[in-house]
Amino acid sequence: PISRAADLEQWKKHESVFFRINVWQGAVKMAGDHPFAGVGPGAFAAAYPAYRSAELMKWASQHSYEVVYPENIFLQAAAETGFPGLLMLAFLVLFIIKHLKKEEREELDFYLGFLGVIAMNLFGVDLNYISSAMPAVFFAAIVTSDYPSKKFVLKGKGRMIFAAAGAALLAFIFVFQARHLASDVYLSRAVYFSKQAVWDEAISDYEKSLKANPENVAARYFLGSSWYDSKKEGHLAESLKHFEETEKRAPDYVLLHLKKGNVYADLGDIENAEKSFLRMIKLDPYLSAAYLGLARAY
Repeated sequence: PISRAADLEQWKKHESVFFRINVWQGAVKMAGDHPFAGVGPGAFAAAYPAYRSAELMKWASQHSYEVVYPENIFLQAAAETGFPGLLMLAFLVLFIIKHLKKEEREELDFYLGFLGVIAMNLFGVDLNYISSAMPAVFFAAIVTSDYPSKKFVLKGKGRMIFAAAGAALLAFIFVFQARHLASDVYLSRAVYFSKQAVWDEAISDYEKSLKANPENVAARYFLGSSWYDSKKEGHLAESLKHFEETEKRAPDYVLLHLKKGNVYADLGDIENAEKSFLRMIKLDPYLSAAYLGLARAY
């Protein structure tokens, strides 16, 4: 049993392990290409298509074509914020480990719980937001419990300025998070309507999602797709407009160039259709739909 468990080739045949290994390899390359600032917080999904491995491309029919997270908090920090962000995360984790004392039963439970959180973040599923936020909660708990005598006192105008700045920051964070949450809620509902081919409702919700967060790349991309599929009056022009806006924010997003190629072909613009299909093939040489679109254009 031990030798079988140590057989790495066996584990690679497991779909979940196979997926993570290939996504992690792409995340490492992404971090290597953007070592100082990363691709930007929350921009992993937009930047990842150019880093897919050939094995993952061939397997795309078995999994969502879009990879939203690398499912490893350290690789995500490195890819999105560069090595400075990774070092900050590593410092936070090491600080917590250093200040936990195993000999005290109460802190041992705390320590084991923290290790569980870290383990989940090393192999976690896409929606592990709470466990991803927990290291910061552990950090705050240690600082407030182990350093109670450390005080920062402000008087006079300084106190008022600090309080006003803090209130403004909290208000900004609340509004920012509320808008992004509302955008994602509308996006989820719009995707449901898209799957049911209820295009008017889908388009309306995608537009509401973008109103709440104009930088929601997924909403912009799916809005273009919905306009194309709706066959409504002016659908090709509307679709192309949103695909071009998507490209400004995420040049190689998911199947963007395949869909742009289809729009150009329907418009009779064969030259641009050819360019889009060829760009899609360069990104994913295993995507048969891109070859078929190119063949029809020719």
